[in-house]
Amino acid sequence: MKFCYLDETGTGQDTVVILVGIIVDIQRMNRTKQEWQGLFDGIASVAKKDIKEIHAKDLFSGNDAWRGVDAGVRDRVVDLVLDWLIERNHKVTFSAIDRGCFKTSADQRRTVLVDEWCAAALHIMLGIQKAHQGHEKNKGHTLFIFDKGKDPSRIISLVQEPPGWSDTYYDREKKQERLDQLIDVPFFADSENVPLIQIADLIGYILRRWADLNDYGQSEKYAGERGKFKKWVAKIQQVCLKSSYRYVKRGGCDTAKFYNELAPASLREL
Repeated sequence: MKFCYLDETGTGQDTVVILVGIIVDIQRMNRTKQEWQGLFDGIASVAKKDIKEIHAKDLFSGNDAWRGVDAGVRDRVVDLVLDWLIERNHKVTFSAIDRGCFKTSADQRRTVLVDEWCAAALHIMLGIQKAHQGHEKNKGHTLFIFDKGKDPSRIISLVQEPPGWSDTYYDREKKQERLDQLIDVPFFADSENVPLIQIADLIGYILRRWADLNDYGQSEKYAGERGKFKKWVAKIQQVCLKSSYRYVKRGGCDTAKFYNELAPASLREL
């Protein structure tokens, strides 16, 4: 059994909405919590601040709890978190939905999905279904835990009655129950109490900035920013599920093609 902790970024006026999921095997959760507390204590020591939660936006901009903390120290915090995730070997997946492409899409799937957040949430669930359905017994069964703040009824209704066009994404068999790797309906939690949601937020920020620099014509905010984010994206790639669970490079069903068309090129290639 697995947990998938999710958070989104870019749901304001940004160019792209990105939802990130951190996948953890339940048997490893106790050790993960213990090690995270040690890492968090180290982060607070490095920052010389009483840090209760890592908000990526504040960390990267040096605001709120991170005000006055040197940029080099804040970069070191990002490295510490990503290196810890690599060491623990928790898997990462994500979905990226270009706002403009979604709003102008004539595909009937768009009407069912309503908004970018729902589109991304179902995309991640379909990808994890595809990745885990081959596991023996119930080892791939996954419980989804989102950061609170969204209307849960939207995604719950999609889980309870998945649209028929979602079947082809994971090659559903005739007698197979739809989304049979999902445990119950998704849950919603406060990120302050769930560290892995905070990490999902951090990764989402990095991926969104990477897309801004590569797909949306934004310039570096400071010399060397692109190289720094390229390094962080490379670290994230080390623990990502296979890209074929997110974006099929060749062929693929119409639903897979729909999601390919919505994703910025730089993230589709990860």
